[in-house]
Amino acid sequence: MMMSQMVDFIPGRRLKSMMSDFYHPMAAFMPLIMLIVAPSFILSDILIKNVEQSFWITTAAAIIPIGGIYFLILNKDYFRGRSIAKRKYGYQIIDVRNDQIATPMQCMIRNISGFLWPIEIPFILFSPNRRLGDRIAGTKLVDIDTIDPKTIFDDINVYEKSPDDSKVV
Repeated sequence: MMMSQMVDFIPGRRLKSMMSDFYHPMAAFMPLIMLIVAPSFILSDILIKNVEQSFWITTAAAIIPIGGIYFLILNKDYFRGRSIAKRKYGYQIIDVRNDQIATPMQCMIRNISGFLWPIEIPFILFSPNRRLGDRIAGTKLVDIDTIDPKTIFDDINVYEKSPDDSKVV
């Protein structure tokens, strides 16, 4: 079943957005996990009889894709306070003090608490626009017009210019 079909079964736009936010980093790094981590488990068991060495080899192979997943989850709202899912479902992260778009640092701080999702659930249930991470970072989630998720590439090009002034992507 495709992700878009799975999300259609989830009630509520906010929950769909949250599920999509975690899907995209997983989908981006799943090929690396399958190509690097899984074979390292198999090969280290076959080639290396020392359990400790086998453990460190498989751990080292897992750090890259798992670190990439964590990086993308922490920085998913970096560009204009809108992740791919927030663009699709019509949300944006703003600073509660001045109603301006949240800074990339605020967005990253906000997303750190996402790894504590069991603690986040009550906050989301009682205050969908201000979860624990929002309270820590001084941000809130607001409704805004939906836009094509592909516009994130335009925002990347605005923020990230190479030294020769050519565009990224």
